[in-house]
Amino acid sequence: MIFYFSGTGNSLHVARQIAHDQGEKLVSIAQAMEEKQWRYSLDLHEKVGFVFPVYAWRPPKIVTDFIERVQLERFLNPYLFAVCTCGEDAGDTMKILRSALRKRIWHLDSTAAVLMPNNYILSYDIDNEALQREKLKKAEQTIDEINQSISQRKKGVLCEAPGKFSILKTRVIGLGFQNFACHPKNFWVQDTCVSCGKCERICPLQNIKLLEGKPTWGKECAKCLACIHICPQQAIQYGKSTLKKGRYYHPDLWQKENRGL
Repeated sequence: MIFYFSGTGNSLHVARQIAHDQGEKLVSIAQAMEEKQWRYSLDLHEKVGFVFPVYAWRPPKIVTDFIERVQLERFLNPYLFAVCTCGEDAGDTMKILRSALRKRIWHLDSTAAVLMPNNYILSYDIDNEALQREKLKKAEQTIDEINQSISQRKKGVLCEAPGKFSILKTRVIGLGFQNFACHPKNFWVQDTCVSCGKCERICPLQNIKLLEGKPTWGKECAKCLACIHICPQQAIQYGKSTLKKGRYYHPDLWQKENRGL
């Protein structure tokens, strides 16, 4: 069973690849939280994975909140792994995840990080197209290596990409981001909005509603920026910081979204 959270599609792409190759069921953490679906029955020796993006060098809060609540029945001799996606480095993301799992008396058998195109445009611009293609190509190789490792039930760290100053980034900047920056109050929409509703459909927390044809944001926000990146008119902005920035959504999922799938 693969539990995943994704904003702009990178982690969903990875989760789908792993679930397909391992023959495991794919479960959306956001949907489970929305529906308050906490109980899952496992098969003996089942592989259980968590796949998610790195937000400010930490796991998204929704992921650790889900781990606090989820009930895994017949959790006998599982192989438990985690895979994160990140644009540069992951900081101490996996240490935070291990700590959350230890509180449930669960041990993480293996971890990995997959380098994907940058898309957190509140801090910097997206990667150029050449770098995006390079990262996506290397990501497929990394996903293949991860799948081989999972199939063999290998234990240990495949790659975590903590980067420099990981403690400072995760424990100070990341915690500050999680406690004080995850709010929607600075989102706004330009007149170029065509009321397509993609932002409403894509929001993993169901936090966006169209009122008189324009998106409005509720109180919940993971700061995934999916609404900004999915907008075909680039009409959604966050303050002034995104006005001249590019947009990115995983290309495979972007094509499906624009075919109405």
